[in-house]
Amino acid sequence: MITRTPSSRPASHLDYVLAASHAETRAALGLYLPLGYPTRAASLEALHLIGQSADVLEIGVPHTAPALDGPVIREAVAQALAGGFDMDDVFTATSELTA
Repeated sequence: MITRTPSSRPASHLDYVLAASHAETRAALGLYLPLGYPTRAASLEALHLIGQSADVLEIGVPHTAPALDGPVIREAVAQALAGGFDMDDVFTATSELTA
């Protein structure tokens, strides 16, 4: 963990979120969802909804070799790819989420 003085500025938004949750004496809530699962529209809706409660959103990018992911994430990624989700959709979806 990075130790900071109260007047120092966080290096990133993640540092800011972690410092804020620490100041509130609570854990930060980070949630993960692969984009495109079960559909592009459903994943965006889910990310918007969980983003209202989460401190950090980890957006999973569907890829063809999820060897280190568990079986649930591998299946979700496979369904996203089978539905035609690609890198162009990742950029479009993340720009929609930050708008």
